[in-house]
Amino acid sequence: MIKLNITNEQVKINLNKKENVLFTNNNVGIYLNDNKDSQRQFGSIYATNYRLIYVDNNNQSKSFTINLENISKTEFYTGFLKSSPKVTIYLKNMVNKDNKNDWICSICSFLNPIDSISCNLCGVVKDTNNSNRQNARNKSQFDNSCPKCTFKNHPLMTRCELCETTLKPLQSTTPTITPEFIRVSFRGGGEGQFYSTLKLVLEYKAWSIEDPNDKVLQRDQSAGIGGILASVDTKVQSSQSNIVDAFKDLQTLFLKADEMVKCADQLASRLPKNKEQMTDVEKEAQYFLNSSFNDINLGIAPTATSDEESLAFELKAILHGDSGLLSGNKRNVINLDEVWCAWNRGRGVALLNPKVLIDILPYIERTTNIRSLKLQSGIIVLHNPSHSLEEFNKRLESYIEDCRGGVTTIEIAQKEELPPSLIEDFILCAQAKFASVVKDVSSGGLVRYWKNEFKDFTIENELNDYFVNWKL
Repeated sequence: MIKLNITNEQVKINLNKKENVLFTNNNVGIYLNDNKDSQRQFGSIYATNYRLIYVDNNNQSKSFTINLENISKTEFYTGFLKSSPKVTIYLKNMVNKDNKNDWICSICSFLNPIDSISCNLCGVVKDTNNSNRQNARNKSQFDNSCPKCTFKNHPLMTRCELCETTLKPLQSTTPTITPEFIRVSFRGGGEGQFYSTLKLVLEYKAWSIEDPNDKVLQRDQSAGIGGILASVDTKVQSSQSNIVDAFKDLQTLFLKADEMVKCADQLASRLPKNKEQMTDVEKEAQYFLNSSFNDINLGIAPTATSDEESLAFELKAILHGDSGLLSGNKRNVINLDEVWCAWNRGRGVALLNPKVLIDILPYIERTTNIRSLKLQSGIIVLHNPSHSLEEFNKRLESYIEDCRGGVTTIEIAQKEELPPSLIEDFILCAQAKFASVVKDVSSGGLVRYWKNEFKDFTIENELNDYFVNWKL
């Protein structure tokens, strides 16, 4: 992290001629490691092809920049309840990096690797004399030589050990503490676009891409090894030019994204909220809005997609579509958490929390033949009509009759094509509701299920039968 002292209006002025702003967002806060930075909670974030720039709106001296080449990896957190979405940026370990392995540009103060002959940010050629002066200054900070006898004293000494001459205090050498990672908290949306831009820039190492128009040295040989090298350079320049154009197109797309979302909101607000009041044309328009917005996958849902019927329509496609989770003969029972994961994978970055799925279930049960069942272990599953608790209990009784004895959990699981742990939950629910089977545990620990012969037995009926027979 390199400290800056700029305002939002000064950002573009401080950009290099090769540096372009790819994304910007307001109303963000900063976390240093796991701790919220109380002095950096109201600012703006800028993503360029060379660095990330944070500008604090309250105190411009708290602004800072991070070179993209110093980022090791990133993570995305969608937020939950009151927790806002965050992008975690892990920094490379720069603590033990020695000064002789890099050099600082004298023009823009950009930290460059030792093998760079020119600055990766501003393009200025490396100044060898300036680098030597920097190393000399760094060493002089620890040089506590006596001005009278030239004896080299310990850095903490205030008087010369040899002649007791008063020594000048050394310049403070307290190192700047660099966090292992920072988190950018987004309070006003835009986290999906920022994360997509950052991932793309890091993947293609945009800071190392050279503009073909800036290339000074050109090979003009057309034959031999020179011609081969010239051909390779031409291909490289062409691919680099395409990547530069792609970044410009991406920037244009992000600028238009907000306009597209606002347009979708305006169109959705004009449609009636109650579907029964809609005409066929309005229903078709609503479906077009919902499907189109999910296809472009911007990560910010308009009003139309938050409607219960629209979400239920998406979920029904996940469950009963051409390759749905409960379509055909694929599966008949599925855990609710697996449904939630599959639904969010289909939505891209426009994720939903589990509570939305729970709230949609009653509507799914009213409009389809899919039913939910809460098992004894607390797991909630969705199932087709063929695997309701009543139908399962009938098949369980038939399995016992066919075997003319007890059946094990493994045997039932093989017939039902379900995991044994799930079969045990189904049997417990069937026992609690129908009491048609009983569990028998042998001395060796083997579990078998038998038909409950005492299902209809009551002591009152048996006593009545006994007294009737006694009187006869």
